[in-house]
Amino acid sequence: MRVGTLFRGHSTLYGSFGLFTLGSFQCRTAELPWVNNEVGRSCIPLGSYKVIPHRSPTFGQCLWVRGVEDRSEILFHVGNWAAHRDVAWAKSDSLGCILPGSTFALDLAGQPGVTSSRRTLEVLLAEVGRDPFTLNIVDASDLIYLRSALTDD
Repeated sequence: MRVGTLFRGHSTLYGSFGLFTLGSFQCRTAELPWVNNEVGRSCIPLGSYKVIPHRSPTFGQCLWVRGVEDRSEILFHVGNWAAHRDVAWAKSDSLGCILPGSTFALDLAGQPGVTSSRRTLEVLLAEVGRDPFTLNIVDASDLIYLRSALTDD
């Protein structure tokens, strides 16, 4: 089975941002902040999970992350924002899912998110095909924070 890795960066009220790789495919990700795996309020824990292609009634073609303790219906689906629910003015397209995008960006109010999510998910789905894969989510907060502090992108 193929293995994909999500290198999760530092978690803030505006989300947890990372880099996902699977074979030659690479994208940025946005997830909810870490809030002790609370349903609808938190990203999922670090660990290894099985991911399968899925057709969601809400999100259409997507990827389903299986085997997350105390959670269900965790998907890779289209979306741009993943802020904590307590940030009243901020947007969120996730209740715990992983939102793929091509780059990180700020909206006009300064909220970080990912861009080109629909197209990025289409490319990811083509890369996956019909085959399940293993997703490893690892803590890369030091690496991603240092890289963003040292570069312009």
